[in-house]
Amino acid sequence: MAAHPDLSLVLLSESTLPDVAKFISSPRLSHLGASIEKERDEQLVFALGGGGHLLVSLVEALPPELGPAALLGGLSEEAIGSAKAHLIVAALGLMGGRRERDAAFAQLVAALLEASPAIGATFGEGLCYQDAAFFSRAVDSAEGEVPVFLAIDITAAPEPEERISFLTHGMERYEREEFFVTAPLSGDGALPFLLELMHWCISEDERELAPGDTVGRTEDERIVVRRMPSPIGAEAQVIRLDLD
Repeated sequence: MAAHPDLSLVLLSESTLPDVAKFISSPRLSHLGASIEKERDEQLVFALGGGGHLLVSLVEALPPELGPAALLGGLSEEAIGSAKAHLIVAALGLMGGRRERDAAFAQLVAALLEASPAIGATFGEGLCYQDAAFFSRAVDSAEGEVPVFLAIDITAAPEPEERISFLTHGMERYEREEFFVTAPLSGDGALPFLLELMHWCISEDERELAPGDTVGRTEDERIVVRRMPSPIGAEAQVIRLDLD
């Protein structure tokens, strides 16, 4: 399998495949196109208009456990536990670069969610299951680009001296370093600033952050860019930013 697969797990409240007619007629597929190629009891295979295929397999079992819940759109343990089955969704042969494929795959998965009794879904190597309605809104808000809220997960952890840290998961998918941002618990604006940096790094290939560079939330703020080993033990280094 590719290092960064076009893969999604969809949690279902009922053990059933998506409604084929509803999926194919979805406005989300107006520029992608899809036709049913194979239909079996537990699998659907769609041919995509731009080339490639979408495979949808029904698994009548509890979904696999993933990592801790992310900050944005994550499902509760109770919601995950209510799932009766799940779908394994894989796209093969999508055209374009990583960002183009992710933008197209996000539309395909959102269309499947809207044609299924879906509770939530993962995206790519997502750390957690995202609420189905949140997933669709995130795709819509991306306006045809990579839905950053889905592609990159953020987790939070307490830090000494009444501070909090935010760690991204998934930037490697776009050949970028993860972010590790610390901020005061009483502060404001750290999370929106991190989301802006994530989008900036994914959408603009020519932009680089090097140790010693500075970034800020205002024209006057100067937050120094540092690198450090990942706090979760991964081999790669992360970009550290300490906000006041």
